Amino acid sequence: MNYRKFRIRTLGVVLALVTGIAACDSCQPKEVPPPVVEPVVEPKVEIPEVDPLEEARGVADKDAEGIAVVLNDTATLVASSIEAEANKPPEVVAKKPKSDPETGKIDTSAVKRIFDQNNTAMRKCYERVLKASPGLEGKVTLEVKIQSDGTVGSAKARGVSLDNAAINDCMERQAKSMKFPQPKGGSVRVANPYTFRPDF
Repeated sequence: MNYRKFRIRTLGVVLALVTGIAACDSCQPKEVPPPVVEPVVEPKVEIPEVDPLEEARGVADKDAEGIAVVLNDTATLVASSIEAEANKPPEVVAKKPKSDPETGKIDTSAVKRIFDQNNTAMRKCYERVLKASPGLEGKVTLEVKIQSDGTVGSAKARGVSLDNAAINDCMERQAKSMKFPQPKGGSVRVANPYTFRPDF
């Protein structure tokens, strides 16, 4: 073989190989670089610095305002009560009547006459009870205090042989309506006996 031809052929093979390699490199896919992800940046929140002393003063001021309102309302209420009490009309204290000493004197015949005039009323007190208790009889003493003006200040019926609360109460009520002559020198206490028995 001619040496020159060999060199040409060899050179052609080398060129073919080089061309093939270059062509193969251009055919392969190119690597795509990964996407660039930018980091998310959180917005900075500015927190104002708080002075603990100033904060405590603010809370104390609000509490003081609340207390002041309560104290003001209480003071107003108390002042209103005091003013109402001061403007209240003075109470009129009723004077107690002077005691009427039982040192008076009275005509006994006049007293007996008043008792006799009220015998019918006293007997009715007995007859009301007699209807419910047939055969009821006995004696009752009625004691009255005659005031200096002749009115009856108090009356007390006491059963001697006939002690019935309904009869006694009725006689005491009747006695309060009696009017006696005015005793001299004060009030006087007198008594009158009654004998009650059924009428046959």
